[in-house]
Amino acid sequence: MTLESHHEELIATAQLLASAGKGLLAADESTGTIGKRFAPINLENTENNRRAYRSLLATTAGLGEFVSGVILFEETLFQDATDGRPIVEHVRRQGIVPGIKVDQGVQPLAGALAPELLLRACPATFLPAPVGRHQPGGRPAGPAGPGPGQR
Repeated sequence: MTLESHHEELIATAQLLASAGKGLLAADESTGTIGKRFAPINLENTENNRRAYRSLLATTAGLGEFVSGVILFEETLFQDATDGRPIVEHVRRQGIVPGIKVDQGVQPLAGALAPELLLRACPATFLPAPVGRHQPGGRPAGPAGPGPGQR
């Protein structure tokens, strides 16, 4: 599989992401980070609460009018919204390109003076092209609403 075989899809995705008047939503809070967001409002950091929070974001009416792409945390790719449909499906139905962060955080750089850090990449097995709904790749199986460049 070469870059050429995905040329048209890459162009359409880039054009959609760069839509005038729209921006990207970074919703890739890790389990630990989202727990810090929940703590001040005394909300327990459970999978159900994270699902409810992410469902609220993904199902916000009109979100696609202002957001062209959303960066998701890995857990979100496998979560269904509170209505039972995949969160990624809700995002795509609003014309928003779902994506994932491609790192696993930072770690101290061996042999370096503090505070130098090294970005830990995701394993190569996490990066392949489109696959099924509950597989890495961020694309739900079956009809999931408009794809890149389709409205």
